[in-house]
Amino acid sequence: MNYLILMSLFATVTVGKSPRLKFVVHEPSRFHFNKPENYISMYHQEGSDTLYVGGQAMIYVLTFTNRGVRNLQIPAASDQTAIDTCKAKAAPLELECDNFITVIQKVNDTLVVCGTNAGSPRCWMLVNDTVLTDVQGNGQIASASDISPPYPSQKSINLPAGNKMQRGNQRGKTVICAYSIEDIDQAFSTSKLKGYSSPFIGTRPGMCVPKNATAAGGHTEIKNLGVIRYHPEIEDVIRPVGVAPLDLPTDDQITHAVADIVLAVNDEHYSVLYLGTDQGKVLKVLHSSEGVFVVSQYSLFHNEGPVLNMAIDSPKGHLYVGTAMEVQRLPLADCGRYGDTCRECILSRDPYCGWDRSRRKCIAIPPGYNVTTGALIQNLDHSNSSVCGEAAALKLRRTSPRELMVPSNTTVFLPCPVRSFHATYRWEKDNCINNYPCLFSGDFCVLGPVVDTPLKEGVFRCMATEDGFKVEVISFRLVNNGRLLAASLASTFGLSLLLAAATLWLH
Repeated sequence: MNYLILMSLFATVTVGKSPRLKFVVHEPSRFHFNKPENYISMYHQEGSDTLYVGGQAMIYVLTFTNRGVRNLQIPAASDQTAIDTCKAKAAPLELECDNFITVIQKVNDTLVVCGTNAGSPRCWMLVNDTVLTDVQGNGQIASASDISPPYPSQKSINLPAGNKMQRGNQRGKTVICAYSIEDIDQAFSTSKLKGYSSPFIGTRPGMCVPKNATAAGGHTEIKNLGVIRYHPEIEDVIRPVGVAPLDLPTDDQITHAVADIVLAVNDEHYSVLYLGTDQGKVLKVLHSSEGVFVVSQYSLFHNEGPVLNMAIDSPKGHLYVGTAMEVQRLPLADCGRYGDTCRECILSRDPYCGWDRSRRKCIAIPPGYNVTTGALIQNLDHSNSSVCGEAAALKLRRTSPRELMVPSNTTVFLPCPVRSFHATYRWEKDNCINNYPCLFSGDFCVLGPVVDTPLKEGVFRCMATEDGFKVEVISFRLVNNGRLLAASLASTFGLSLLLAAATLWLH
């Protein structure tokens, strides 16, 4: 099913959903702007490694490879007359009296670039990725003022892309709604027009006029155009898939969204949403018949800032994400991050990935995969790894305890890295004789010396329970070396010091 994804300015209720996994990504395929680009536009042609980014008086032609990014910068300044006029008219901000590129789009075989041109929108053709030539008057596109806003802080028009559309919020709380293209086509083909009850003669308003229409028929079509003018609304209500907005976390303010349709192992199509946030993070969301599932959260950038734009390349499997400081490319099928067991792969519920029984590995679904002869397994509609058949092995798995020599009067905190944020974490001592809850600090489940939880000698195991299975994440053996530590030094060996080094230490 094809979807239309809309972001709208409505408040919604927090329901406590969270990403199952959180990743920090520092891939080499990233580009840093020389100066902040607070308004950016993007154009990417599917199957290409080149991304066009429009900024302030500049077009960046970025070619991504696995080793880095080659970039070509094409100046696109406003003419001085437009700048002088802009300043005289008192623009919303004087900084906006420049040429901000708001639209980059291919028209036939020509790459057309439109910008604010200091309050007097203008369009150009980009020739050979090097030269901008004036496009006005050649009849290929509408007036520049119909395409680009005069200032970058103003909302630009909605631009459809294939079967998807994004509505900006090119600020405020948002909800995400997914609409079926088939439902929209059906409504526009059959619904009555609001306030109009007469029958249609000739072509239904909104449909293309047949080429062989007669002169008399042409008069009828002109009359129908008048019907649309005075009755532009249809009566039928087009409701989102699932009737309501998608049930997503609202702690993150969504600034941009793109969608992809993925053919899964079960030969069904699933919608995957990529949602950029005001903190520079990207949420990967599965939309299935059961609702939505936040697969993962990616922290991508050295300098946190709102995601300003994104572009998706389904054939080559890439997502391009841009902020005011950076542009980065992320793989759509990021299967290697989920772990090396069938259970971890299946619980990810990532439609791009499946567990290969023969290779015992979580891999990307290959193009042209044959469901009848293939050996890959998935379970996307539910968080259920029973298809793996590994229950007995999971219950017996143990980690090798890390031994800690602890002075008798030292305050000790034991860190357990949180892998899945949908799991329940607890600490056990000496083979389940005692159970202790977590003190959560960031991405760690911490065992500390609280009431009735003395950290004395013994083996402490951090256990994560998810999908009905309990898995050991990490374990420590505390050994009292009998020495006393100075009180001032002991007090510094606390939670903040340990957690600062925990990530490096646990690896």
